[in-house]
Amino acid sequence: RRVLFRSGVAVFKNIPFAQPPVGDLRWREPLPAKAWTGVRDATVFGPMCNQNDNKQLPHSEDCLQLNVWTPKWPAPSRAPVMVWVHGGGNTAGSGVEALFNGEVLTRRGVVIVNVNYRLGILGFFAHPGLTKESSHHAAGNYGLADQIMALRWVRDNIAKFGGNPANVTIFGESAGASDVNALIASPLAKGLFVRAIAQSGPIGAQAALADSEKRGVDFAAKLGFTGEEALAKLRAVPDTELMEKVAQGGPGLGINVDGWVLPEPGLKVYAEGREQKVALLIGNNSQEMQPRGGPGDIRQMISQRYGPLADRALALYGVNGANEPQADPENGTVTLQFTTDNSFRCGTVQELVWHTGAGNPGYEYQFSRTVHGQEAKGAPHASEIPFIFGTLAVWQNMRKY
Repeated sequence: RRVLFRSGVAVFKNIPFAQPPVGDLRWREPLPAKAWTGVRDATVFGPMCNQNDNKQLPHSEDCLQLNVWTPKWPAPSRAPVMVWVHGGGNTAGSGVEALFNGEVLTRRGVVIVNVNYRLGILGFFAHPGLTKESSHHAAGNYGLADQIMALRWVRDNIAKFGGNPANVTIFGESAGASDVNALIASPLAKGLFVRAIAQSGPIGAQAALADSEKRGVDFAAKLGFTGEEALAKLRAVPDTELMEKVAQGGPGLGINVDGWVLPEPGLKVYAEGREQKVALLIGNNSQEMQPRGGPGDIRQMISQRYGPLADRALALYGVNGANEPQADPENGTVTLQFTTDNSFRCGTVQELVWHTGAGNPGYEYQFSRTVHGQEAKGAPHASEIPFIFGTLAVWQNMRKY
């Protein structure tokens, strides 16, 4: 059952692409969803994956579902497909948020797929016990593995929704962009998409598996779980209780070089030109964000960052004298420019140099458009999303607070 809009756009919500990762399947690679009989209700979004954020929407450990918007129903032809990987630091967000509603974008003639994937402690937790029990001798990166499973679902099923499985673009923002770049470097995702868009999230350094395992051991010990029984006890903790423990101080989490999803560091793969041969559009917004902790002394930040090259950098930013230059109309203050460069733009340029140097199509953008009435805020992190999805009203409401 689907929801049909007046424009002809149809949406199918809450479609499982993997078995619920609960009980003994917690912290295991996703398994294909089981078939069902009869008519499935696809008119209501499913829950978000567990997180200590977005409390206004339901959360669940049983969250591996996706949502499909298709431009016409019944589907007369195979349209291009775009698979959205949401941001949120890989600890928050979902494919059901109103900001990512696919209705308007689908009217452009594409099939939109929004995906949930495991987050935080449930999506990127590593522990020696998990590595030992894994047939791949890997741990962590379950959230990335979920994304790959969703792409396999798209390959096998999207034609039934009017999509062309041979014309799939993956696109994501912030952590979602970092995930997109990791998927380009992962051998498990090979052949599942032909184009990629990475919005404000170039490829970065990933932790070694051993370091991720140590953080996992320390977190388990903090809960009183040690030795051979630690993993079984961790799996027995209810998801809501586990999230409460994480909120009190959980381990540092993120993508790691697990030897399976990522056999090698992503930076090394790109530098050696061994990533997937796909077209890549990558870029950033003009005024991404202030430095963490608020504005600091720009000269000190530049000197700490660039060391022996600091004098050249200070001159380039125009702060080698006594005065600080006026804010640029598009790129903001010198501090904003420095933060955008170091967190986003420089990594974007380097990745694109590597990717195109390996003979792949590559394109760079900078997004500078502002929202009417909020021009003074510039184009900060994530502000391009409502222009892509046609959800400006949602964004303006969010920015009021």
